[in-house]
Amino acid sequence: MELTLPSLVVPAAGLTLRPWRPDDAPALVAAWGDPDTVVPKVADRDEAVRWIAAAPTRAAAGVAVDVAVERDGAVVGEVGLARLTLRVADGAGRRVEWEIGWWLLPPARGAGVATAAADRLAGWAVAQPGIERVVARIRSGHGASEAVARRIGLRRVGAAGPDRDLWVGPPSGCSGAG
Repeated sequence: MELTLPSLVVPAAGLTLRPWRPDDAPALVAAWGDPDTVVPKVADRDEAVRWIAAAPTRAAAGVAVDVAVERDGAVVGEVGLARLTLRVADGAGRRVEWEIGWWLLPPARGAGVATAAADRLAGWAVAQPGIERVVARIRSGHGASEAVARRIGLRRVGAAGPDRDLWVGPPSGCSGAG
């Protein structure tokens, strides 16, 4: 399943969700260096440029779609979807889910940006054939991410490892459709 994401606008929040560009690499390096951002820690611009260059391949393979969150012409964060295979409760099978994740650079936090971006992408996702819901694996006790998950209509359903909780649900809004 190829994921072809158009640029998505969130007018009320003044946001655009768009593909990453090589000149966005400094924003990735800043996020990867922020101790409060739960993302892989990669140190340099070259690695950020490689990650950005690989984004179309990940999307074409149906593995992930990662987009920059832009406000006032500057990248302030990221929101993405990744294919995730989870074991079903009885352990006898597996289920493919679509995991949503997000991060923001410190100046954009606390202003509803993550909620608006995640809601828009989640709404877009469930409008795609074969995607009925999204899931999030959130670091246990990470209040800000838990609040975003609740605001976009996800609910905590249990543990997703020793330090993560699994949140599941269709997004509450329809802002992502179309």
